[in-house]
Amino acid sequence: MVADRGFQARLVNAPEDTLRGPLQLNVALLGFGLASSVESGENSGRQLRHDFVVLGHAQYQASDRRWASELPPVQRAGEAQRLAVVAWVSPIDLQQPLQAVGGWLRN
Repeated sequence: MVADRGFQARLVNAPEDTLRGPLQLNVALLGFGLASSVESGENSGRQLRHDFVVLGHAQYQASDRRWASELPPVQRAGEAQRLAVVAWVSPIDLQQPLQAVGGWLRN
């Protein structure tokens, strides 16, 4: 099960003068090839396909800029044709990523 897979992340080669204060690691699990049936409205009776759906998201803080944790809890992971994980580091008080990475997970 995806939620049981662990990961470790560490910020490396970051200029010290731009990294004052604590940082947070954001991790999101993405689902691809999901479908939803529309029951009303202009798309009534249609089945819509979805990619890049956030199935789970978690934030982790560490003053030493090292993180080790599990993937966030997920919903509908079994329905996805493919799964990916994305992670980005940012200052706690800002939304701008300082470093980001992503990749596919094996189903």
